[in-house]
Amino acid sequence: MKRKLSALLIVLTLLFSNAGLVNPVFADDIVEVTQDLNSKISQLPETMLASENVAKTFQQLLDIQEKYNKLSDEEKESVTNYSKVEKLLNPNDDSLNTEFVSQKTSSLKGKTIGYLGSSITVGFRSENVAFPDYIGKITGSTTVKQAITGGPLAKKEGVRDEVSYITQLEDNLSKNENLDALVVQLSTNDTTLGIEMGEVSSSQNKDDYDYSTVIGAMEYIIAYAKEKWNCPVIFYINPYLSDEVIEKFAKENNANIDEIKEAYQNTYEKMIDALYKVQNKWNIGVIDMWNNDAFKNIDIDLRSNYYMADIIHPTKAGYLFWYTPYIQAQLEKELENKSTDEKEHTVTLTQASHNRYDYNALEDGYTTDYSSIMSPQYYVYAGNVNKEEAETLLDQMKIADNLHEWAATIHVITPLNNDQYTQKDADSFIDLLGTGSSNVKVIGIDDGATFVNNYISQECYAVADIMTYGGTMDEGHDYNVPVPAYLSQPCQEAVNYYVKANQAEKGKDNVYLNKENELQRVVVGYNESLAEAFENAWEEVFSKNYRQHNEKTEFYMASAKQYTDPYLLINIPNFKELKINYNPHYNESLNGEGQYTWFEYIPQSTLKMENGSVPLVVSLHGNGNDARLQGETTGWPELAAKENFMVVAPEWQGVVLDSSTHEPGPNFFNCDGLEGDKLIEWIEMLEQKYPQIDASRIYVTGLSAGGSASTLYGAKYSKVFAGVGAVSAPGVDKDELTELVKTYNGGEVPYLYLCGDHDFFGMIPVDLSSKNAFEVAPGVYLPSVDSNVDMFPFIQAYQKINHLTVSEKYDMSLNEYYGIRLDNEQWIKLGVKDTLEGTLSNENGVIMKFAAIKDQAHWNYKPEAQYMWNFFKNYQRDTQTGELIRVDKNNNDKNDDKTNTSTKKPENVKTGDENNILLFGCLALITGGVIVYIKKKEMN
Repeated sequence: MKRKLSALLIVLTLLFSNAGLVNPVFADDIVEVTQDLNSKISQLPETMLASENVAKTFQQLLDIQEKYNKLSDEEKESVTNYSKVEKLLNPNDDSLNTEFVSQKTSSLKGKTIGYLGSSITVGFRSENVAFPDYIGKITGSTTVKQAITGGPLAKKEGVRDEVSYITQLEDNLSKNENLDALVVQLSTNDTTLGIEMGEVSSSQNKDDYDYSTVIGAMEYIIAYAKEKWNCPVIFYINPYLSDEVIEKFAKENNANIDEIKEAYQNTYEKMIDALYKVQNKWNIGVIDMWNNDAFKNIDIDLRSNYYMADIIHPTKAGYLFWYTPYIQAQLEKELENKSTDEKEHTVTLTQASHNRYDYNALEDGYTTDYSSIMSPQYYVYAGNVNKEEAETLLDQMKIADNLHEWAATIHVITPLNNDQYTQKDADSFIDLLGTGSSNVKVIGIDDGATFVNNYISQECYAVADIMTYGGTMDEGHDYNVPVPAYLSQPCQEAVNYYVKANQAEKGKDNVYLNKENELQRVVVGYNESLAEAFENAWEEVFSKNYRQHNEKTEFYMASAKQYTDPYLLINIPNFKELKINYNPHYNESLNGEGQYTWFEYIPQSTLKMENGSVPLVVSLHGNGNDARLQGETTGWPELAAKENFMVVAPEWQGVVLDSSTHEPGPNFFNCDGLEGDKLIEWIEMLEQKYPQIDASRIYVTGLSAGGSASTLYGAKYSKVFAGVGAVSAPGVDKDELTELVKTYNGGEVPYLYLCGDHDFFGMIPVDLSSKNAFEVAPGVYLPSVDSNVDMFPFIQAYQKINHLTVSEKYDMSLNEYYGIRLDNEQWIKLGVKDTLEGTLSNENGVIMKFAAIKDQAHWNYKPEAQYMWNFFKNYQRDTQTGELIRVDKNNNDKNDDKTNTSTKKPENVKTGDENNILLFGCLALITGGVIVYIKKKEMN
C-alpha cells in the first residue's frame, strides 16, 4: 500500500512539475540555479542609470525573472536579493538611491526649471511621475511642473482651450516669480485635434501672435517667457515612431494603422518642421528625440515591453532610464550654451578710428524681415570711454536685442581731443553721416547728452530722433529744426528747448505732441535706469519714424553736408497697431515650381469680410530694389488698414541689369522673379489663399522700373487689372507696350502717372529738358543720353487703349510737364508738396490722370498712396468680358484726396533748381530702370 501511495505521489509530482508548479530538478541542481541567480543579481547595477547598456541589462533581467519564476516558493527564498530585480524592472522613487544622486553633479543644481506640457510631462501612465520629477531629484534642481493630460499648445475656442498650454501658462505657471528655464512639450494633441499650423510672424511682441494656431502658440509662449522671466525656452520632441512600432501597436490594439501614422507620424513631423522655423527666428533650444539615432534604433522589445506603456506614454522605467538621461544632458548643454550666449550678449565693438567704435549686426550675421531703410543707425555720445567701457555701457543699455532684431549699426563716438566734445565733433558727425542717411538715432549720455543738447540739436536736420540721459543744456540756442526726442533725467532747459523746437504742446504722462504732426513729439522720463530709458525711448519715439531727404535729390544721393534743410519725418508702419498681418515669404515654390519671394500686408479686418469683397493692390519695386520697401515707404499698408484692402509686394524681377556694365545679374533676394505670366499665376494663387479677394478690383502700381512694368502689365493683362498707377516710371518697357497696343482689343485701362520735378532721371518735362536730372558731364544731363528715360510713349499707348486722340508729339505750351492738354488742370497740395494735376476723359468719363510733384525726387512719397487709391476705387473689371466698370461714373474725378486746390501756379514754386546735383563718380550711365544704392541683405 505504501509503495502504491509513493508511486502515486511521484506521478502527481511529475504532473504538477509539468504544469510549472514545481521545478523538476534535484536538490543539487536547485542550489546551482539559485547560486547562479544570486551571482547574476549581484552583478546588476544598483540603478539602470548606472548601466552602460540598458538593453543588455534588461535582457539579463528578463532572463533572471524567467528562471526565478520557475522556482518554488521555498526555493525562491534561497535567492537572497531578488527585490533588486523587481526594483529595476518596476522602478519607483527609491530607484534614485541616495548614493547615486549624491555622486551626480549637474549645472542644473539650484536652478528652478519650469515644465509646460500635457500627458507626457504629467506622467499619465506612470502614476504622475515623469522625467521632470526625476531630473529634479537627480540634479538638485527645483521642478515646477505645469501639465494637464490632453492639453494642446494652441488656445482655440471650443477645442480644449481650458487646458491649452496658453491657459496653463497664464493662469498657473505665471504665478512663479522666477524660472531659470522653461521646458515645453511638443504635444501630439494639436495634431489629433486638427488645429491649424499657422505661420511665423515677423513680430517679436507676444500680443501680435495668433495663439489659436500651433506656431502662434509657440511664439506666444516664447515671448511670454522672455517678458515674464527672461529665461531660455527649450522645446522637447517625442521619440521617433517607426512604422514597425506603429504596426506592432496597431496589431496588438486592433487599431487603424493609417490613422495612427497620419496623426502621430505625418502631421507630427509637420509640427516638428514648424518648430524649427520658430527656432530659426527665436534661437530657442530644441531637444529632439524624434531625429536622434539612439531613440530611432532602440530595440523594439525594450521599447514596447519595458519603456512604453503605450505608443505615446512612457512607463516609470521609460522616464527614468530612457527620457531622463538624455533630456537632462541636453538641458544641461542648452543652459550652458545660453549662459555662454549671455556672456557674449554684450555687443563686441571694433575700433574704427581713434575716437570711434563700431558694430554692424548685419555683418555679424543677423537678418531682419525689414529693409535696410528701417534699420536704425545709432550714434552714441557718452564721453571719453575706452572700448571696454563702451561695450559695458551698451550692455547696461540692453540695446543688443534691438540691434540684432533690426540688423542695425551702432557707433560709439568719443571726443576728438580725448577730453571733451566741441564744435569739431559736431562737424565730424555731419561728415560721418555722409550720403544716404535714413534712420539716424542719436543717443547722448551724461556729458554726451550735454554735447547732443548744445551741438547736435543745432545740426539735426538729418537726425530721425534723439535720446538723452542726464546732461545739461545752455540757453540761447536757435530752434531751427524739429526733432522727435526722448529725454531721461533731463534739465528743464532741455525740455523747454525740444518742446519749442517741435512746436509741441503737453499732453498726458509727460508727452508733448505737435497737433499738426504727431511725429514731432517729446517724451520725458524720470527715475529710470539706462536700460529702462532706452526701452521707453524705443517704444515712445525711436520706433515711430525715420527721416530722409527726397526733395532736391534722392536720399541715396543726398550728402548731409550739401543738403541742410530739415529732412522729412516719415512714419514707420507699425503693423501691430495697424492690425495688419505682415507675412514674409522667402524662396517658396509656386504650384510646385521655382523659388519665389514676396511680402503680404493683410489687414485682419479683411479676413473677416465676405468672399470676393476685398480689393488687392500689387506693388512692384524699383530696379534691383528690396521688395519690402513697397510695404514700408509707400503708405499702402497704412491705407489698406483704413480702407480694408490687401497689399502684396513681390520680388518680380527675374534679372537685374547692372548699372555700369549693363550685364544681367541676380535680383535682390537671389531668387526667381514673379514677372509676366508668373505674376498672374501668383495672383491666382493669392486668390485661392485669400478667397476674400475681389478679382474685379485688382490694381497694379510700382516705383520706377516697377512703374514701367505696371504700365506694361496693365495693358498686357487688362482682364486682370482694373487700374494702373506708375510712380516715377521711366520708359523702360515702352517698345514692348507700343507693339502690344497696335493690335490691342481689350477693355479700357485707367492710368495714373505721378512724377517729381526733381527726379534724377528727368522724365518730366517730357521734352527731356530737366536741369534737375543727373548731370553726367558738365552741361549734359541724363535724359539726353539715356533712351530709356522717355516715357511719352506711355501716354500715347494709353491714349490709344482708352479710345482717346493720340498725341503725335508733345507740345510744352499745353502743359509744362506732360506736353498735352489736360482737363481739370490745377495746383493742389499733395501732403506737404505742391502738385500740378490734370485728367483725360473719354466718352465714359475720366480715364487717365497725371500729376507733377514739386520738390520730389525719384522715390516713393506716402501721400501718393491715398491719391492713387482715390483714382483706383472708381473702377473695377468684368473679369469675363474684360469690360471696365465705372463705380461712380458721375463723380470719379472728385478731389477728396487734396486740399488748397487752385488753378494758379504757386508763386514760390520754381520749375527748375538753380543748384546742380552733385556728380557722383560711382554712378555711370544708367539704363534699364532705376538702380538705388540700398545695402543688400542676405536672407536665410
